[in-house]
Amino acid sequence: MIEKVKVKVKTGKLDKEGKPLYKEVEKYRFRYYYTTITGQRRQKNSKRYDTIKLAKKAEEDFIANHLNQTTASGVKFSTLLTMYKNDMINNNEETTLVTKMSKIKGHIEPYFKDLMIENITPLTIRQWQDTMYSKEYVKETIKQKGKPDIKVMAKFKKSYLMELHTLLTTILEYGVTYYGLLKNPAKVQGNFKRKKIEVSADKDEENYFTIEEFNLFIKFVPEAYSDFFNFMYYTGCRPGEVFALTWDKYNGKSININQSLSRKALKGGYILKSPKNEASIRVIDLSKNIIEILNKRKLKEEKKYGFNDNWFIFGSYKPLSETTIRRVADKAMLAANLKHITLHGFRHSHASLLINGNMNIKLISSRLGHSSVTETLDTYTHMFPEQREICVNYLNAIFNKLGQ
Repeated sequence: MIEKVKVKVKTGKLDKEGKPLYKEVEKYRFRYYYTTITGQRRQKNSKRYDTIKLAKKAEEDFIANHLNQTTASGVKFSTLLTMYKNDMINNNEETTLVTKMSKIKGHIEPYFKDLMIENITPLTIRQWQDTMYSKEYVKETIKQKGKPDIKVMAKFKKSYLMELHTLLTTILEYGVTYYGLLKNPAKVQGNFKRKKIEVSADKDEENYFTIEEFNLFIKFVPEAYSDFFNFMYYTGCRPGEVFALTWDKYNGKSININQSLSRKALKGGYILKSPKNEASIRVIDLSKNIIEILNKRKLKEEKKYGFNDNWFIFGSYKPLSETTIRRVADKAMLAANLKHITLHGFRHSHASLLINGNMNIKLISSRLGHSSVTETLDTYTHMFPEQREICVNYLNAIFNKLGQ
């Protein structure tokens, strides 16, 4: 930071008493704050310079020749990563910790771990971003009996890539704070540009079944699992919400959604957590076919040893395996010669049913547990072609009436 200061200098003249006379002149100096390798804050105040140009040049020389050479030089990215990981362990919940560690291990550490931090430039960050733009992952594996598995590939979502960049920026900030790195190259480059990210071929526009497609699909689902898919299709719950349901949430007419099940945090286990937002905590009224399914299911479960209302509706004392459900769905879709949709696609299918049934958009939003009507419209705009036709027909009718 360059500052203008006033200093007194001798004029070369003397006053009546023979003492030197002074005058005020404007000079320039730089003031620079930095953190040492031990974490101590320091301030550098330069001498005064006659021009602002000289002061700026002195500041640049100080930064380049002092800070970068004495601290950032020779420090590997892996050093910053170790510091960040230690802080994560102390400051994050287990689920958050596992998620962040997975992102680092899969997409950040392999690319940067052996680089010196002073050699990581905005261009380095951009090259990493270009790599991530084109990178694909296995979204789902479809098991086939006696045949090779089918791997469904997809590109990373916009939001996921931007989360990766934010994570990388945070790690590199340790270099600025503790090792005198002049600037954070990830900040200089900026986050992923949304417009550059290609949309995966597996779009939400295609990720749902019509009622005809679902009826065909369910014919190929084993009876032991048909209840689960019927419930998904006719309630629109998120998969995690369905896996988390216990019998105490069912009252014979409706189901209370107030928790979600996650399997990602603990290998071989699961945790129950609050839904993604307040709107997700809701009561869903059930259709007659789902009430009948649940009542029959409960009668069977009550005969099992140890049954209680804390048992999972789809499972028993432990929840139904998501891997099993995915495998059953994949086989049924192949057998029925239907397009492949994800488990979340059954939620989209329910939304499609309601939209094409001319249901009120606020009612749909509430039933799906969206935080706002805007979220519902943004997610399902592509499902409104029939609604658009209804609007046009209505306007045409008005025009025809006026013309009579």
